Amino acid sequence: MLQETHSDISNAADWVKEWDGDRNSGTPAFGGLKSKKAKMNDLLDITAQGALVRSRFKSTAEMDAPSKFFFSLEQKNGQKRFIHAVRTESGDLLSEPTEICKQTVSFYSKLYNSEWSGAQVVEDSFLVGLPKLSEQAARELDRELSLEELHEALQRMENGRASGIEGLPAEFYKAFWAVIGQDVLDVLRDSVRRGKLPLSCSRAVMTLLPKKGDLTHLKNWHPVSLLRTDCKLLSKALASRLRLLGLKTGLIFLDQEKAFDRVEHEYLWKVLETFRFNPGFIGMIKVLSSAKVNWAKSEAILVGEWGGEQPTLPGGLVWKKDGFKYLGVYLGNNEFLNKNWEGTVEHVKGRLSRWKRLVARMSYRGRTLVINNLAASSLWHNLACVDPPPNLLASIQALLVDFFRDGLHWIPQSVLHLPKE
Repeated sequence: MLQETHSDISNAADWVKEWDGDRNSGTPAFGGLKSKKAKMNDLLDITAQGALVRSRFKSTAEMDAPSKFFFSLEQKNGQKRFIHAVRTESGDLLSEPTEICKQTVSFYSKLYNSEWSGAQVVEDSFLVGLPKLSEQAARELDRELSLEELHEALQRMENGRASGIEGLPAEFYKAFWAVIGQDVLDVLRDSVRRGKLPLSCSRAVMTLLPKKGDLTHLKNWHPVSLLRTDCKLLSKALASRLRLLGLKTGLIFLDQEKAFDRVEHEYLWKVLETFRFNPGFIGMIKVLSSAKVNWAKSEAILVGEWGGEQPTLPGGLVWKKDGFKYLGVYLGNNEFLNKNWEGTVEHVKGRLSRWKRLVARMSYRGRTLVINNLAASSLWHNLACVDPPPNLLASIQALLVDFFRDGLHWIPQSVLHLPKE
C-alpha cells in the first residue's frame, strides 16, 4: 500500500511538471491540473501523517522549531551513549550499574597511574639533542600574567562551546569581563604562585562517546572532558605566548592512548627544562593537564620551508610528506586535502532523502531547519578548516535549493537572485 502511494505521488508530480513545461503552448489543461494537484495533496497527507505518527510529531507545525521531536527522528544519541554492560580484564561481563561504575573507576585509575621509572639513562636518551630557548625568549615566557593578555585570549575563544562544571561559557566571561576580569587574573596569579589551580577549577565533567568496536570494552569509548572556562583561558594565554616567539614549527599528530588526557609529568618537566624554559613558565604549565601518547598511531609533518637536517622525533616517529588526519580533517598537500570532500555530495543527498516524503507538508521555515541543522551542518567543520574544491559548493547548493523548492523550480535561480535594481 505504501509503495503504491509513493508511486501515485510520483506520477502526479510528473504530470504537474509536464504541464508546467507546456503551459505556454496554449493547451487548455487547467481543469486537469487542478484535479491532479488535489489528488497529490491527498496522497501527501496520507504519507505525511504516517511519518508523523512514526516520528511522534503532533503536527507538521512542530517541524518549524528544533524541538526534541524533530531531532529524535534524525538521531537517538541518548540511547547510543548508555553503557549497558562492560567487560573486565578477565573477560567477565558486568551489567549491574554499581558493577559498571566500579569497573569504570578501576579502568581509569590504572590509566592515570604514573609509569615514570626515573632511570637516568632512559631520560638522557630522550633529551639529548633538543633545541634550547634563548635567555630573552625564556624571560618573555616567564613574565607574570597580565589582564590584557587574558582579555585577548578570551576574545579568541569561540562562542557556543560547552562549559565545564561551573556552567559559565566563554560568552559569560566576554559579557562581564569588565566586572570579573581582575578577579579571574588574581585567581590565576595565585594559582601559579601556589603551583596548582583551586580544586573547583581543576575538576572536569567527563562524558563517554561510543567509538567503533565492541562497546563492552571501555577502550572503545571516547572520553570527552568539559573543562572550566577559566582553565581554558589560562591555557590559551600560554599558547599565545609561545606563538609570539615565531619559532619554526611542524605538526605532530599524537594519538592519545585510550584517548584521554595523561602525560608522564616528570618527563614533561624534564623536557621543558632541557628546552631552557624558566621555572615560572613551567610552573604555569604544571597547573594544566596533559596526555599519554600512543606512538603507534602518531604522525608528524613539517610545515613551511626547512633547510638542512630535519629534527629528530621521539617514539620512532618519522616525518610524513603527504599529510595526516587530525580531528576529522585531512591536512597536507592538495591531493591529501581532497580526501576531506570525498563522498560529501552523496552524504548530503542521503541526509535530505530522509525528509523527502515530508517536505511537501513542511513550511519554508521547517525546510530551512532541515537544511541548516541536518544537511549543511555536516560541512561546517571541514569548511572552517580547509577550502573546498571548485564547484563543490555549487553542487551542494543545487541540492539544497531543490529540496527547499521540493523539485518545483517555477522561477530560475538566475532570475530569483537578480539585484533589486
